[in-house]
Amino acid sequence: MQIIKSKINSILFLVVGILAISTIGFMVLSNYNLVDALYVTVKTLTTVGFGELRPFSSTEKIVTILLILRSITIFGSAFSAFSEYLVIGKLIEHFKHRKEEKQIEK
Repeated sequence: MQIIKSKINSILFLVVGILAISTIGFMVLSNYNLVDALYVTVKTLTTVGFGELRPFSSTEKIVTILLILRSITIFGSAFSAFSEYLVIGKLIEHFKHRKEEKQIEK
């Protein structure tokens, strides 16, 4: 269980990190203010895709593509870790319950 909790903490760190780095990247690259940069980042990470605040340059498009690919990997890992946490937690609970039942029978 400790390993899975460590995975979840690592993934949460990666999610916060990609949000922060991408927001700063859009601020520097596109001259967006904090709110606009965060908006573009969240919109890209969630794949909502309302459209850009203004047309992207080629460099901004490449950075956005890399952001999308990286976020898919991170969120896929997050889904996997949370699923693993739930399944292993249920298995441990099942075996504890079974052990208690055997002790009661004795």
